[in-house]
Amino acid sequence: MKDGRNHVVANPRMTRQQAIGWLFEGRADPPESRFRPDPAEGQPGSPQRRFLFDVTPEEFVEARQEFKDRYHLDGSGWSRQELMPAWMPDEIREEIVRLEEAGVFRRAVLPSLRTFPGTAPWGKIVAWAGIDEHGRPSWEFFNYYPTIPEFYERLPGVGARDARLIRYVFTCWNDDMRYFVEDRKMRPQAARDELRRIWGEVLKGVVEGAMNIVTTGAGISAVNKLATMTDETVAAVLESFRQKRQLFSFWARQRTLTELVLFRGTTFRRVLGDLTLDGTHDLGRGTYFSQQERIAKAFSQRYPTGDDPAVLIRVKATVDDLGEVLDLSNGPLTQEWNAFVAPVLKFQPRLVNEQYNRVLTNFLERFSKTMNDYDTIIAPDYLNSGVQICIKNESIVRKLLLLGDEVPLTP
Repeated sequence: MKDGRNHVVANPRMTRQQAIGWLFEGRADPPESRFRPDPAEGQPGSPQRRFLFDVTPEEFVEARQEFKDRYHLDGSGWSRQELMPAWMPDEIREEIVRLEEAGVFRRAVLPSLRTFPGTAPWGKIVAWAGIDEHGRPSWEFFNYYPTIPEFYERLPGVGARDARLIRYVFTCWNDDMRYFVEDRKMRPQAARDELRRIWGEVLKGVVEGAMNIVTTGAGISAVNKLATMTDETVAAVLESFRQKRQLFSFWARQRTLTELVLFRGTTFRRVLGDLTLDGTHDLGRGTYFSQQERIAKAFSQRYPTGDDPAVLIRVKATVDDLGEVLDLSNGPLTQEWNAFVAPVLKFQPRLVNEQYNRVLTNFLERFSKTMNDYDTIIAPDYLNSGVQICIKNESIVRKLLLLGDEVPLTP
């Protein structure tokens, strides 16, 4: 806890290294000139009660969140702009200050999240403002890691295989943080805590610490430390793979769980009928499923007759069951697809049928592909606000439907 303006008290007593390890969890290591026993008690290296805590704002933002919360109770003495991380570009600092002064982050509208373009090759910068557990306004910032392979291939002493592993770790981290913070509106520190729980030891001083090393970008010691951290990250990933791929991001596990549940709403005689649909439908010819039961149920009510009743079928499958998959909802091309379709959605937010088909055809031409190159296409449903799955391989459809269950259609 805080003791005056520039001192903290440890209870129980800790050595200097224990205190630094607890406070910063491997993300910062202040020199003795700014963090040391004061006054020193007992023998050198023995546990101490009171420490000088004259850290920089950049070091302070890397401290354990629960400590920062307690420290702020008496006022930090630093301005909001000073507490922004050192890697934050000046123009974004100024924009955040401007937004704050304009009332965008006033208490009445919290929590509030804003994203800003990162400095290439880094991803977006996220600024989160909310209310902490003590009822006080709190700000947190983070930067998504680079996703381009070339960035990781240029790291010191990294070969092609290791570069792929390193990129895999950091893109998994991006996906998980995006899922928790942007999709589920979780506080960034809470998201990090959840990821530490899910990913275990891999994140302690390896993944999170690497950003601080890379963004400093100066000095042979920083390069050497980054090279060491790269080795640690590769070792952690390989060990995880040996232990049944435990290091597989939460977001990715959500997308590729052993079991996927798909719904198909139609009529009894049309269970396989979509295979003859006009090819200009959203994702072309195929049998359409949805991951949302409500959407499939709505489709089941479109064509029933007295002789051909509505039916709702639930299918359990794995990603491997779907053959060659193009996933534009949560797959490798999702970001490129979202950027490609964004200008169209401004004028046609309920993109459907021929227009959707044409946009997707044009997108795939960039990769010398067509829709017929895939057994399954998973893509956003802009009409019904869900995800649609078009299975084009009839043998896959028949296999899935054979194993499917009929769901009672209740009013």
